[in-house]
Amino acid sequence: MRSEGSVAGRKINKGTLSAMMCANDDGIDRITCAIVGDLSYFLDVFCKEVRDQVKKLKVRPSKVQAVLLRDNAPAHPKIDTLTSHDGKITCMALSPNTTSLIQPMDQGVICATKRLYKKMMLNKVLVVLPIEEDMELSVDNRVKRTLENLKNYSIKEAIYNWAKVWSEVKELTLKNSWKKKLMSTVSNEDEERNFEGFTDEIHEMFRNVGKNLG
Repeated sequence: MRSEGSVAGRKINKGTLSAMMCANDDGIDRITCAIVGDLSYFLDVFCKEVRDQVKKLKVRPSKVQAVLLRDNAPAHPKIDTLTSHDGKITCMALSPNTTSLIQPMDQGVICATKRLYKKMMLNKVLVVLPIEEDMELSVDNRVKRTLENLKNYSIKEAIYNWAKVWSEVKELTLKNSWKKKLMSTVSNEDEERNFEGFTDEIHEMFRNVGKNLG
């Protein structure tokens, strides 16, 4: 897509946008997506929210420490650039290949939304019908107008289109994403445990702690 301030004749901006998605386990309630394009979310939203909460909790600024957890998708800004000016608020990436295991939205929801978005984008860019002016001049400018559509596809239009397709994702898709995750968390005491360093004695200790808390 093209950035709002790009200069004519330059290459199309290939910058990416990240969408933060959230929905409950029955698919009825979905949160409006937050679109993140650069460092602005971390500095202007996350850090600000942390400091606002600190004031409400009456915590001394010198005691503030916060971490933003995120996946390690290549579209995100580099970790070392996500630090507050005073260094007290930082960002940490999850371990590789863990996103699909712990994030319900990655159980098919993101993929389904991307497919709907790509379909809408291609329809807007590639579906170009002959116009009366071209027919009168006996010319076919559909290729030219297709390229113009692609160049004129803006970040603003991308955000509005994403919001529209997010609202069109089926409730069943959202429900199934949580179903996969919730079913995978059902514990089975007979299941073999292969965690290195976790002996039977440690497992027994955890079991007893759980009984005491219950």
